[in-house]
Amino acid sequence: MIALFILSTSICFQFITAILALRLIKITCNRWSWILISSAIILMGVRRCITLFRFLTGETSQPPDSVAEGVALLISGLMMVGVYQIHNYFQQINSAEEERQKTELLLARFGRILDNSFNEIYIFDGETLKFTQVNSGARNNLNYSMEELTHLTPLDLKPGYTQDDFEELIAPLKSGQKPLVVFETMHQRKDGTCYPVEIRLQWMKEESPPIFVAIIQDIAKRKKDEQRLSDYAEELKRSNKELEDFAFIASHDLQEPLRKIITFGDLIQEQEAGLDEQNRNYLTKMRKATLRMKNLIEDLLHYSQINTEQAPYELVDLEKKVASACEEFERVILTTQAVIHTENLPLIEGNKSQLQQLFTNLIGNSLKYSQAGKAPVINILGRKKEDGYWEINVEDNGIGFDEKYTELIFQPFQRLHGKSKYEGSGIGLSICKKIVDHHKGTLSVTSKPGEGTTFTITLPAQQPLAVVAHLPNRKP
Repeated sequence: MIALFILSTSICFQFITAILALRLIKITCNRWSWILISSAIILMGVRRCITLFRFLTGETSQPPDSVAEGVALLISGLMMVGVYQIHNYFQQINSAEEERQKTELLLARFGRILDNSFNEIYIFDGETLKFTQVNSGARNNLNYSMEELTHLTPLDLKPGYTQDDFEELIAPLKSGQKPLVVFETMHQRKDGTCYPVEIRLQWMKEESPPIFVAIIQDIAKRKKDEQRLSDYAEELKRSNKELEDFAFIASHDLQEPLRKIITFGDLIQEQEAGLDEQNRNYLTKMRKATLRMKNLIEDLLHYSQINTEQAPYELVDLEKKVASACEEFERVILTTQAVIHTENLPLIEGNKSQLQQLFTNLIGNSLKYSQAGKAPVINILGRKKEDGYWEINVEDNGIGFDEKYTELIFQPFQRLHGKSKYEGSGIGLSICKKIVDHHKGTLSVTSKPGEGTTFTITLPAQQPLAVVAHLPNRKP
């Protein structure tokens, strides 16, 4: 019975081995070799099956030799284990090959991405400094071939750089003080022309051998833009200087003749009793025109000084500024029985004289353009917004205007009504707009004829630190 068990087990081992051998056809792609081996093992198993069949059917009375069958079982087991190990070995090889192919595809894709990058990418040896890899963006810009670049170093592309200069530049990288060095320089093409670049240089000491990797951006356009901005800034500086010169002239040279005209007009008025009706009328018109010119010059002076005024920013109580503006119009308010209501006006950072001018002009505008026979009502309401700004609405019940003229009213000297009916220089709202812009805010307006006007001001509660750094308890 032991011999029969050994024989049966041996047959099973042989057929299992044959199956494993057949599976190796797919794994190794070596079809005929494994078919032959598998066929041989199957035939051996069939031969053993015949022996077992004859004994079980009684064709032979001689039982199988236990020792011989034990050796056969050992051989079958070793064959099965061997083929199984070969099977696993080739599976590992195939898995490794698949991973290698995936890695190669990934590296090839990564290489194409780097090669086609708009940035210039250079890899050079850490000891010899000779280029080992340079992407097509760099090659095309330099007009060098890859073969030519392998004989060059970064020093060949940087006119004016010496070996000592470069060693000093890369010293922080090699010492580990910095992981990255960023600097600007000039690169020289093959034809000798140069262009500005920004370089981001890294030291890869873990590589064998160590290498440098430089990612370089052509900044020629950026440099042109910076130069253009510099030119604009210089032009703006010159314009501001001319504006300051004009302001000086307006405040001195232009007003001096007007002061004399006013003085002489006052002297003539003292002799008004000796003037006839026509001359008194001429004198009145002259004095009004002179005062109008004086006011216009003063408004122009205010307008020109808004952006150049050096007064420091400070905390300003807008409630107090509105109250001060109302004091200036006390007589008009009493005469017209105007009602001015304020609510929730904040403290904000700003230029106190300019904010005073802002509310003086807006309140004056509402009083001036009130409806005949109707007491002016002006509501000045504040509201805190979520973005750190305050919204302040100045609402009135005046004559209003058609909103198609909205942009026009903020332009200097633009008037929607004749100056014979409404006095003024036509620059008051322009001053308001410029003051609000100077405080990093916005000024807009809504209106309907006969229904009044609402000016909406948004102002930041805090101004940039650059202009308010002196304020006490101000923290970044």
